[in-house]
Amino acid sequence: MKPISWRVQLWFIALGYAAVVAVAAGLLYERHLQELNPPADVEAYGGMYAGGDALLEIFIACLFMVPTVFLVWGTARFDAFYTTFVQALVVAFYSCGNRH
Repeated sequence: MKPISWRVQLWFIALGYAAVVAVAAGLLYERHLQELNPPADVEAYGGMYAGGDALLEIFIACLFMVPTVFLVWGTARFDAFYTTFVQALVVAFYSCGNRH
């Protein structure tokens, strides 16, 4: 079996990111429409809406992890790029978690 070339792998990863962005945009737009229809419900149940927003953000972050795992896995054979990329991911991960 012939292995897939590096360019084709990058295109699949880019398509994965595009699909995740499209799904995330659709979910966020649907959530926005839910908050516009009964504004009194949003005011009355603000905590429930905030909890739903938090779960949606966690779900979207997990969706973005899928193509990122394939990108890290694919770049592992290029040492210099892989090292820089993983260090940037670690810095981004820790900077997002330390917001006050």
